[in-house]
Amino acid sequence: WYSASFVIVLILVEMGLSGAYAWAYNHTSDHIGDVLYAITEDNKDAFNAGAQKIIIAAIIGAASNALYLAIGDYLCFHRFQQALTYELLVRYMSDHTHFYLIHLGRDITDPSTRISSDVEQLCEKLKLIVFGTPMYTGYITTTATVVWFSYTLITEYGWFLMLGSLR
Repeated sequence: WYSASFVIVLILVEMGLSGAYAWAYNHTSDHIGDVLYAITEDNKDAFNAGAQKIIIAAIIGAASNALYLAIGDYLCFHRFQQALTYELLVRYMSDHTHFYLIHLGRDITDPSTRISSDVEQLCEKLKLIVFGTPMYTGYITTTATVVWFSYTLITEYGWFLMLGSLR
């Protein structure tokens, strides 16, 4: 139970970090307009305040994204890959399944290496889709960003603008 609860906690932390990244991304977008307005009005105090908010949001976004990707690596390549490799090897070796495959003409010379290689490739693709890379956001971060942006649109401008932006 320790392992399963630890993974659940890491997934919840991932969701929180994804939310922090989405907040930082949208918060930066909100204050860029303030900074540009301060430049055109030659208001140094407003420029400094807006620049500080952008810098803080960028630091939070970068830190949360780096930690998010590190936890994603751990979940995909240490937890999931080990568990899936073990499960596939147990199923392959049970009930003499490997003998049936050889007799069917599917001669696999080194099944453990083949299974671990295939699982590693699966985990790499899964990590790209779900968690992303430093230059590409995955499904979780993209979903959190869309939800945060939608929430911002609804609270700032109401449902009408949200529905109007869908066309």
